[in-house]
Amino acid sequence: MPVKFVGSTDSDSPAEDLQQKIVQDNAVKGQIVGYKVTNGGSGYTSDPTVTIVGNGANATAFAVRAGETIVDIKVKEDSAGNSNASYYGYGYDYANVVITGGGGDSCTARAIIGQPNGIGSDPVVDLKSHGMMFNTKPNADENGDFITGDNIFRQVVLLRNPKVDSASGTSLTSTTGLALNKIITNETNFVKSVVQKTRITGATSGAIAIVDDVSDSGNGLWYHQNESTGFTSFDSGEQIQVVGNAGITGTVSKLLDGEFNPHTGDLIYIDNRSSVTRSSDQIEDLKIVITI
Repeated sequence: MPVKFVGSTDSDSPAEDLQQKIVQDNAVKGQIVGYKVTNGGSGYTSDPTVTIVGNGANATAFAVRAGETIVDIKVKEDSAGNSNASYYGYGYDYANVVITGGGGDSCTARAIIGQPNGIGSDPVVDLKSHGMMFNTKPNADENGDFITGDNIFRQVVLLRNPKVDSASGTSLTSTTGLALNKIITNETNFVKSVVQKTRITGATSGAIAIVDDVSDSGNGLWYHQNESTGFTSFDSGEQIQVVGNAGITGTVSKLLDGEFNPHTGDLIYIDNRSSVTRSSDQIEDLKIVITI
């Protein structure tokens, strides 16, 4: 089915272009279009409360029970039983689904976020009306941007036009870039006691993160956050400690952003695969075929 993006219209434009332009202009960025229950939990005797925590606003959802298990999370409905457009929210790059109450536990779910510019903003993107093949060969540690040692990778992502940061909108132009944020601490002994995959937490902010790499000479910790840790930011000057070991502490002297923001750009492809352990002299041959 031929599709196109309508850039502009005038009085001579066909009716279908005028209608499509209205849809494009009214697309809502960062909507949460649905939810996937990853663990139904147990013991729920009443409907739990579902809260969406992320960098957007207004997303509202409710849980559906079958017996004492949660089987679905749905976008909130209006009085007529229809999904109200405002309850999809807006402005989300990432979000946690927090489920509380109901008498049970262990239910988890993830949010499904629509394309960054909103559904309807570009039919070529919405309908995925093209295909391509991509190939890349990461070589060793790529000048320090591909972490080795005890680190593993299991996710391959094709990201188009990532930005250095979301504020300026400046595109990443270097051939490699490290997306991990970094904590500089003034305690060398703390850095030496932390290893890859250790979880750290902030005493003031309550932020939790997973350490990906350490630098003894620079007193630095590179880290990432995901749905299991939440996305709370660390505070400069706060004390940090290893989760489960309050005796190992340090102080945040500086917070540094990664070389690009992984929540920017267009996500074209994502593949979760068996984990691969990286060594300092290893070369991968990654091929991605996008057929739509």
